[in-house]
Amino acid sequence: MKFDLSKMTSHQKHRLIQMLAELMRRRMESLLLYEPLPIQDEFHQCKAKERIVPGANRSGKTLVAAVEVARAVTGQDPYGKYPLRDGRVVCVGMNKRAIGEVLWRKLGKPGAFLIIRDQVTNAWRAYRPWDAWDAANWKLARPASPLIPERFIQSVAWEDRKEEVPSVITMKTGWEIIFASSMGAPFQGIDVNMVWLDEELGNPQWYTEMLGRLLDRRGLFVWSATPQLATEHFHHLHERAEEGDPNVREFTMV
Repeated sequence: MKFDLSKMTSHQKHRLIQMLAELMRRRMESLLLYEPLPIQDEFHQCKAKERIVPGANRSGKTLVAAVEVARAVTGQDPYGKYPLRDGRVVCVGMNKRAIGEVLWRKLGKPGAFLIIRDQVTNAWRAYRPWDAWDAANWKLARPASPLIPERFIQSVAWEDRKEEVPSVITMKTGWEIIFASSMGAPFQGIDVNMVWLDEELGNPQWYTEMLGRLLDRRGLFVWSATPQLATEHFHHLHERAEEGDPNVREFTMV
């Protein structure tokens, strides 16, 4: 499409600039640039009721779970595992600090992964540390935009605004993201489409209670954790996955 700027009013030119800027922002959204490794994509494709993601620090276990949440709440899951609208996900961290510095930082802050301009196309793409050119030009990499773009967020209710710890985020898709500390008592009386537990649980009742919250909506359960820090429930899920239980799958990030 061509535009004759000489025939445009100043208002029309301003609107055109805004539209082009928005188009560029959308082309650089993290969920479009995200490049999962084979094991990560296998995780995203899986429709097992319970998925566990063990891995060491910086192995990518938290990233894949965060991408899963972001895809769900923005209606962009490519495998159709969640409703496009009006769903609900509960994200449980060890404590308030973990919610702000791990869960929300992955979902709502830049830098869940790095991006770099491709040496051939000059287009932005995910940074590939195993690629020789990328590794040699690592200084050109920059943080990717938030996994959940601001344009999708309707409102944020804060548990602690100063420390940037959210309580409930309402999306323009109608989805709700509910954050909770596992140090407290688990929610009761709500039904959800997805649950994400991250790391160990202060109160182990969160696991069994959240499974019950998933039943009515046939929701899916994800638990990312460092194995040596995980709870007895996590190890039991590991054993079930090894025994071939079709309802449990394990995806180890290395």
